[in-house]
Amino acid sequence: MNPELSQALDRYLVQFSSTRQLVDRLIRAKSHPQEILILLCSRIDALASTAAAEDDPRAEAFVRFVSTYSGNRKLFESVSAGDLFYELDYHLWLMPGMLEKAGRLHIFSRLNEPVVKLLVGSEIPLTLEEAQSLIRRIQRGLRKRFRVAPHQRRDKPEIGSPEAIRSAIVSAFSAKPAKSTGEALKKALDPLISSKTLARILYEKFRCGVIHGGSVRIDEARFFTEKSAHWIPMYSEYYGPFQFVEFPARFLTSLFSECIQNYRKRLEATGKVPPDVHYEMFPEDPFGHAELIDEDLLPRGRIAVPR
Repeated sequence: MNPELSQALDRYLVQFSSTRQLVDRLIRAKSHPQEILILLCSRIDALASTAAAEDDPRAEAFVRFVSTYSGNRKLFESVSAGDLFYELDYHLWLMPGMLEKAGRLHIFSRLNEPVVKLLVGSEIPLTLEEAQSLIRRIQRGLRKRFRVAPHQRRDKPEIGSPEAIRSAIVSAFSAKPAKSTGEALKKALDPLISSKTLARILYEKFRCGVIHGGSVRIDEARFFTEKSAHWIPMYSEYYGPFQFVEFPARFLTSLFSECIQNYRKRLEATGKVPPDVHYEMFPEDPFGHAELIDEDLLPRGRIAVPR
């Protein structure tokens, strides 16, 4: 271990320690839950950004960082069956507007893209009847093996690996008339399934929701009392009952600490740090200690003129 690197990391990471101290005080007071989300999600996002190349998509950088450094890759790469089921229910309700005319798919927002890819990739005729039938059948397969709604048996799992979720869905298409659709679904499901991993939900719903949307709807009592990811029952007059995963305060603070600790171990083990971290560690001598810079994360640049 490089003692100079270790000391520099101490100076760099102290800013994150102060965030943890502030969050701990808010949790003890059971106060300001939205501010807790803002602090923790933005700080994890800041760390994730340093570990990514300049042109990496921010969402991918966040998901990769959490999966890699949380110490619980299996959990964060798992899919929330309830959130996935809701997405299908929502698009079942939206489908008359998306397929107002056979063969012509209308997208209202980027959130529709995984379902559009599902419909196209499934190779079904693009009609309203066929699309709705496909979604309902997918839901049946999902509901059979997973707990997707509050009224179901509690011994059914609420999460599953992408492979287990895919298998549950494809099993609903095992009969001969639908078998070819089932084969096509094995790949067509990928964008939808990956959008509902716990890491992706943490980014899209919690990080983006609280930073860009102003707030995230949460069960505040459970936010301050629970210690692990849990599912909140939800009801709608437009769809059936469903449930969403939520991340309580203590779970997120533990995640934050684990990410810092494991990320630091990785930097010390490799003896290399990202350029942004290097700059923060040595602000008085930004061109010194160049041997510590992770060259793989340096901007590659591109030719601007001529094109």
